[in-house]
Amino acid sequence: MKDQKVSTILGTTILIIIAATVAGFTFLCVKNTSIKTNIAPTVVQPRLSQKKGVLDDVNKNITKEDLLIASDWKMVSHKNFWNNPDLFSHSNYFFPQIVFYYPENWYFQCCNDMNYASVHNIFSSQDQKTSKPYIRITNYSLLGCPSTKKQCSLDEKITLSANEKFLQLISEIPQKYNLPSVHLSNIDADAFMYQKLEKDGNFSKGCFVKLRDGVIGVDFVHDDLFVGDFIEKFLSTISYEIK
Repeated sequence: MKDQKVSTILGTTILIIIAATVAGFTFLCVKNTSIKTNIAPTVVQPRLSQKKGVLDDVNKNITKEDLLIASDWKMVSHKNFWNNPDLFSHSNYFFPQIVFYYPENWYFQCCNDMNYASVHNIFSSQDQKTSKPYIRITNYSLLGCPSTKKQCSLDEKITLSANEKFLQLISEIPQKYNLPSVHLSNIDADAFMYQKLEKDGNFSKGCFVKLRDGVIGVDFVHDDLFVGDFIEKFLSTISYEIK
């Protein structure tokens, strides 16, 4: 009888231990499940800059507020630049008889691609990165294909007038990219404005300007970051040089 009572007590104790173990295991499972399901996914929101509420953009390393434009501007003309023998003594280089200005804290880089058109850049930063806003000025050679051909080899090219070259250039722009022209009162000419597709697939604001002795193109790369009326102001500095 005594042995039976001990067996009963032992069995009850074992059952209590088993029940406690199962309850503890169940509690841990529920707790872990709760922790996992209560972790919300992290959402990164656009961050407002402290500078006048401009949205930070991971694809841009400069904002309109970062674009520093000096109040004093430098002049580029034959008298102070294009007639420099240290630069052009090796070639019969010709640049139209015009004057233009740019902010003195920007950086002028001249004379790339000198064979059929010369390309000159005005960078807004000293590092001269093309990922930042800059101006590209192209002096087009007055050569082109005969009117009967859209494409031709180099030996087929003929000399064009400034007007013919201008019309040829604007005829190559799809009409959907045309923008309202800007009148340049100093030279009494209209700048043909358009959206220019860059090599990286982005658009800049470009223009062609017909001059008395040539045609230039002016492109404002990353134009969305140029502040206020900067583009119009830059174009308004273009004037004919007094010989």
